Amino acid sequence: MKRHYEMDNDGVRSRIGEPIAGSSVRVGPTTSNKGLGCFATHDISTGERVIVERHIMWSREHDDIYDTLNEHLRHFNELSNEDQQTYLELYPLLRPESVTELHQILGGSLSDGTQLTPEEIDRYARVELIYRSNAFEIGEPSLNDDGKINRRCSAVFPIASRLNHSCRPNLFYTTEMLPGFIICTAARDIKKGEELTISYLPYNTPERRRAWLRADDGFHCQCEICVGNDTVLKDEFEEDAAEANRLERLLAADGTWLTRGPDALMEDLIHLRDALTELSWHENLFFVASDLSVVYESNYIRSRKEEFIRNAVRSQEIAITSGAVVWRHNERLVANAVDRLQRLKTTLRGHIREGKPPRLA
Repeated sequence: MKRHYEMDNDGVRSRIGEPIAGSSVRVGPTTSNKGLGCFATHDISTGERVIVERHIMWSREHDDIYDTLNEHLRHFNELSNEDQQTYLELYPLLRPESVTELHQILGGSLSDGTQLTPEEIDRYARVELIYRSNAFEIGEPSLNDDGKINRRCSAVFPIASRLNHSCRPNLFYTTEMLPGFIICTAARDIKKGEELTISYLPYNTPERRRAWLRADDGFHCQCEICVGNDTVLKDEFEEDAAEANRLERLLAADGTWLTRGPDALMEDLIHLRDALTELSWHENLFFVASDLSVVYESNYIRSRKEEFIRNAVRSQEIAITSGAVVWRHNERLVANAVDRLQRLKTTLRGHIREGKPPRLA
């Protein structure tokens, strides 16, 4: 499972190789034995929203495979014929053990006593394998007011589910901003004809990334970081990503904010901010720059040094710039960050006024 163009299920279909009406995306064959992929139909700027797409099918997570399979098949059968065809055109990862297991399960009677034909067994096994290969998580488990658990949800998207993996992707995505939708945004400038990619997994060492991709997704990564010839790009990426990963783990450890001390914490956040800037990991950068601004402000309150309040303003500006790439200015997170920036600027102006020498008569 995988972890200003609005498209609905009637607006995303096109023949392979043709642009999708009203979008930045063309679906077509890749040149690196990855099957089909998505490509930019024009130059795309950093922060441009490339895909805003509603799911074609969704499901709750179940502990029992029979419950999971029943829900997937029920949702599939509720789709229109056209949506079913769109869904079935997606790629299924055909692991022999999974195919055998599904044929054994589907070969028995269904919960309502129905006996499937061999053709129906093949069709429904494909439905399940497509879901396993293409679904994105769209919701974390949570508790209702009555204490019952809302299970994790996932969904398949007609176009976004075709996005291939890169360890240095040019898109990042969120499924949390708009319920039922995936939003893919350009992490850096993208040229017309360039393949659009996302990362299927969080950063780790090259060896672990490749091992996870082989185990979970069944392929050897062919991205520019893993097999490219630009050794400088690869080395710089791995160095920045390793440093970002190390610092994020350090700062996420329990009690770090209390035990590191303000100076060490500030230094770690500065290094992490710089690494994330080089990597164009805008979502992470928003939160890190916001945290760094808080640390700068705390140091200003403690010392009353102007450099700290100025740095707090600058770091908050970096957070807003990164946040606007991910969520746009009118989203609550960014709007709250803008409000905080105005407060910091007011503090800075007050400090400057207090620090000015009195005007001579």
